[in-house]
Amino acid sequence: MFACEYKFFPRKGISSEGFLQDFWSFVGALGRGGQTMNEDSIIQSGSLIRYVCICPEKDSLNVRNHSTYAQKSYKKLLKASARKPQIKMLGKIVEGPLACKCRVRPFLVLFTNFLDHSSPIICGKCRQPVPLYHLPRLESGNYRDYLAWQENYRSCDSLFMLSGVGEKFGYDQISELKSELTKFGRTIGASLEKKTGVPVYYYLHRYYGTSPKAESKRRCPGCGSRWAEQESKTFQMRCDKCKLLSTPAQDFLKS
Repeated sequence: MFACEYKFFPRKGISSEGFLQDFWSFVGALGRGGQTMNEDSIIQSGSLIRYVCICPEKDSLNVRNHSTYAQKSYKKLLKASARKPQIKMLGKIVEGPLACKCRVRPFLVLFTNFLDHSSPIICGKCRQPVPLYHLPRLESGNYRDYLAWQENYRSCDSLFMLSGVGEKFGYDQISELKSELTKFGRTIGASLEKKTGVPVYYYLHRYYGTSPKAESKRRCPGCGSRWAEQESKTFQMRCDKCKLLSTPAQDFLKS
């Protein structure tokens, strides 16, 4: 991931409120199109507006990555600007994930966690996030369903990690095959698979278990088959029939 700065120069005679309204529409479109993450700052100095944001790649803000909504909002901003907005790449985010560069991806994974702000689509080869604007857009012209699923998952994972009143609800949502969150995610995955022709897997979290022996005999909750083992630490167990990934119970892995 990379930190970027976008500078905007409102034209004289344009009201600040009017320009900012178009600006917010554009910024929102960038986020829904996967060009920026959920961490940003807006700084206004006189008439100059600086937008500092986090992007998956160095050139994420390039106009070729704009969604239909971002294109329309950008054109409105250009008409209200004294000159073309300027983009500057500030640097790489320390310990931030790098975007997938694979030309061929054997499969994709719908995956996130409570700390993650990168793309929720992971490459099955390099295990790095795939920027959403490199994937087919939904019928709506953006990636709203992917981002909605990610926000819901992060919220449920946060409830589980906080170990408070919502712990059971959060854990059930991220670990159960029949939870509303899982059904939503698998529907998204099936749609993406249909559009790309690439298998899309869904990750089921696993923390609690009854015993190491019982865990070793655990079967896929979808079809009852034995899990196939993988080399990945994150996705150690796989069911190709149900397009599911998981891990052994993590409370046993701690000790």
